[in-house]
Amino acid sequence: MIGRHRDPRCRTLLRQALAPSAASPADGSAAAARAVLLLPLLGHQRHPDDFPLLRDQALAPLPLQRRRAALEGLAVGLGVWPPLPLRQALGALVGDLDPALAATAVDLLARLPGGGEDLAALDRRRLDPELARRVERRLAAGRS
Repeated sequence: MIGRHRDPRCRTLLRQALAPSAASPADGSAAAARAVLLLPLLGHQRHPDDFPLLRDQALAPLPLQRRRAALEGLAVGLGVWPPLPLRQALGALVGDLDPALAATAVDLLARLPGGGEDLAALDRRRLDPELARRVERRLAAGRS
């Protein structure tokens, strides 16, 4: 519950708990489980300096749960992240092999100001058919 309060002290504690030095080598699975819980809470803090960590975790070849947690952190702080790097990261995630990650990236791009342009620029022939239909639906919703 404490992580949902926007407070510099909460953010500091979250960053400390997510730091690689916070886990011992024997504590690998516990650290991974902790990161899955803490990454969305870090996004709740909505501090622009946390964007690189969340972006890198979402894009990295990490366990899927951790990447999804990082994307959730990006989603809850969507309005405060730097627009161009955010668009680039979401655009990269649209091409992800995980359908849930890719679909969430499409939805988040659609929510951004001017995100329709990013969606229209996607080569939908290279996307999974269901994801391509999702892009079309988001574009149609943006036109109406």
